Amino acid sequence: PTGAPGPTGAPGPTGAPGAPGYSAGLSVTDIHDDGSPSYHPTVLIPNAIESFSPAVVFRTDDVSAAGAKSSDRLELTSRKLVQISASIIFVQVSNDDAVVEKGTISCNIFRGLAGDENPNFQYVTGSGSYLDISEESADSGFLGSMTLNGWIESSDDSIFAVKCLRFGLNPSDVRLNEITLNAIAIG
Repeated sequence: PTGAPGPTGAPGPTGAPGAPGYSAGLSVTDIHDDGSPSYHPTVLIPNAIESFSPAVVFRTDDVSAAGAKSSDRLELTSRKLVQISASIIFVQVSNDDAVVEKGTISCNIFRGLAGDENPNFQYVTGSGSYLDISEESADSGFLGSMTLNGWIESSDDSIFAVKCLRFGLNPSDVRLNEITLNAIAIG
């Protein structure tokens, strides 16, 4: 006949500790009230013909009083792959001229070090995006949104900027209304 079960054995040795985890992220949102530009000025998107370089319309370390951010910068302790995404809403207030305004807005994400001047920021590869300006009538105004995505490798604490220009037929009053930017380190 089968014998009785033996006693339970002693616990085995504790396994080696796992590799340390890593988490770092940055989230910022800025909202601009364009209901009455003379009282609540928004950020005007410059015309490419009038500007030799894209204007910084948003920096993650310089958020307005209406905005919110998780931190001033993305803090990194070692070299990481960073995913950056931005969502932007543009508005164009109606104006007094009788021209139907058409054109394009072009935006890119740039990365810099804390305290960097804007010209030292580096382009985030693959982050470019375009949006058509398509006013339906001379007094209709314009509302549109854009999403940008990009990747970089970095080992330094980073801040980010979105730079935009507009092109086309008389797009005279295109403005940044709201922007959200998220950056997360992976690995």
